[in-house]
Amino acid sequence: MAEVVVREFGGKIIFLAERGREAIKTPDAIWSSVKLEIKRASGNSSVSNRVRKAISQLGGKGIVLLDISRNKKDIEEIKNEAIRRVRRSLVDNHLRNIHLQIIFMKNKRIMEILEIKKREIRPDTKGSGNLPLPIFII
Repeated sequence: MAEVVVREFGGKIIFLAERGREAIKTPDAIWSSVKLEIKRASGNSSVSNRVRKAISQLGGKGIVLLDISRNKKDIEEIKNEAIRRVRRSLVDNHLRNIHLQIIFMKNKRIMEILEIKKREIRPDTKGSGNLPLPIFII
């Protein structure tokens, strides 16, 4: 899958060694200085589970390369499931900022690219009373 992304967009992918025994969550690779997590989603709830795990491993910032070749759902349903998972992960993980690109691939072809951003503007510390404002770009 990674070779398709490099062929399509260029750059260089460096695969990282697994650190599971050390209980350290790390991405699978670095693609042109951006963290990359590669996942396969084939079952009914696997899109949500794979995106949740990828967010955790990426720390909320990076690219998820999601292979949906064996998933029977249509691409719109898969995208909506991924968006719902990202929104739940924001709350569950208490993330203030998130910036993900999810690349959906099927049979070694890029089907869709979804970019999700959320950043929280900090309140004015000088006493103006401005509250944090979440911004979603989906």
